[in-house]
Amino acid sequence: MKVERVRYVPDGEVLTDFFNDRSPVSIIQGPVGSGTSTACCHKMWRISMEQEPDPLGIRKTRWLIVRNTFDQLKQTTLKTWSFWFVEKARRAFGDVKMSNPPEHRIKWDLPDGTTVQAEFIFLSLDSEDDVAKLLSMECTGVWFNEAQFSSKEIFDAAHSRAMQGRYPPLMDGGPTWKGVIADLNAPPEGHWIPYLRGDVPLPLEWDDDQRREYERPDDWKFFVQPPGLIETFENGRLTGYKENPAAENMKWIPTSYLDLIKGKAKTWIDTYVMNRVGLYRQGKPVFESFVPETHISKQALRYQPEWPLIVGLDFARNPAAVICQLIRGQMYVLDEFGMENVSAGTFAPLLKQRIMQKFPGVLKNMTVNLDQAKTRYSSIAEMERDLREQAETNTIKFWGDPTGGSKGQGTDYTPYLIFAAHGMSVAPAPGNNAISIRLEAVDSLLNKMIDGSPALLLDPHLRTLKAGMAGAYHYAKVKGQSRYQEEPYKDRFSDFCDAFQYACLGAGLGFQALNPNASAAPKPKKREKKRYSLKGRR
Repeated sequence: MKVERVRYVPDGEVLTDFFNDRSPVSIIQGPVGSGTSTACCHKMWRISMEQEPDPLGIRKTRWLIVRNTFDQLKQTTLKTWSFWFVEKARRAFGDVKMSNPPEHRIKWDLPDGTTVQAEFIFLSLDSEDDVAKLLSMECTGVWFNEAQFSSKEIFDAAHSRAMQGRYPPLMDGGPTWKGVIADLNAPPEGHWIPYLRGDVPLPLEWDDDQRREYERPDDWKFFVQPPGLIETFENGRLTGYKENPAAENMKWIPTSYLDLIKGKAKTWIDTYVMNRVGLYRQGKPVFESFVPETHISKQALRYQPEWPLIVGLDFARNPAAVICQLIRGQMYVLDEFGMENVSAGTFAPLLKQRIMQKFPGVLKNMTVNLDQAKTRYSSIAEMERDLREQAETNTIKFWGDPTGGSKGQGTDYTPYLIFAAHGMSVAPAPGNNAISIRLEAVDSLLNKMIDGSPALLLDPHLRTLKAGMAGAYHYAKVKGQSRYQEEPYKDRFSDFCDAFQYACLGAGLGFQALNPNASAAPKPKKREKKRYSLKGRR
């Protein structure tokens, strides 16, 4: 069969530099339609042809092609690959075998008498549990397609596997090149790639070990393509967009970016066309009424000491805290703080330190050694009651996950008791932890305006909660069906959103959900007016 001759030429300076780069890790970020996925497909094939042949003249390579879910793998990644290496090649390379996992084995003779023997294995890795899939696979390289949806834990596991250089084996000469390539659209705030690139400063609360994890390796290369459009301004206000002459891959885009952005939200345009790190939505957003342009403050929110602080807490191994103020019916979210894989005993003192630094005077400087104090009480319950009474304060209130009153594994101390020992008395949030009540407490803010201002405002410097409210906190789609899960997807975003829900419930929001038989929220009792008269000295 006559094979159609296809000559791939990257359209753009950044795209060309990425295609020709042979660093052990090369990552490219670009607008939608900018040709990054196609460049990755041809880059893998080019490296496969560059592999040094073994004694029999065979150039062996094995690639792992990774996407976050199997549906996305089948709908996008496999279609892009099949377009070039099945359809355009008129099946001269054979078909993709839809096995478990799907794979494409290509055997192709080169003019120099050698033979390319390349394997391309397609994997869906959407959780840390899926790292086990990588442990038994020997590969030359890994391609992460749409890496904005991949966690650093999975990326690190794939990178370590590729850098072992086990395919082809050393007895056949070993791999000429080994490593990881990745493409992505602009990731959300808090994503690990902008941290590694050095685009955004690392969170202040990170310890030295966490900071070392995000030190940029000297031999990793990052490529960022120009935005698809240029913004136009008048008197400091955005008035529209115009074509960017530096935009890449334009000769292969059938629809112009100006047509593409019609009817799209600014957050979508910023992410997928302007190529800016920001917010994105996945799945079905839990809070569909959240509008970033409305509910995210344009400037930093100022703490007002005359009003009490409200802190929502979510415990477990990835604890999170959200610090708010409810002022005349408006909820202001001032700060967030969270850690990963730590106990309440580690989290409580660090949260206390952060509160005392950012909001001086609201917490008592109280710390009690629980093991020593236990000898002075007849029971742990008595000790907890006494410590909570000592920790009570009028200027700050902590509301937590109701399960925080339960003992942890290997300890008799509940998270509530541990927090009380550090001067923070935590009360269980109302509603018995029912998800419907918690969500209604937040929804009661989203569609409300008070004196012309939104009832909910988030500080622009928040990272995780801001992304979660904008859609990262979502209902995941049921695999193979057109419906979504009934419970929100559990991940890092859900930890912060849960903490915020507890703060809202503690602040008295969501009354209708908590009191379904009541027609309206209770009104404060009217004080009897005192009447005064100059007559009779009354």
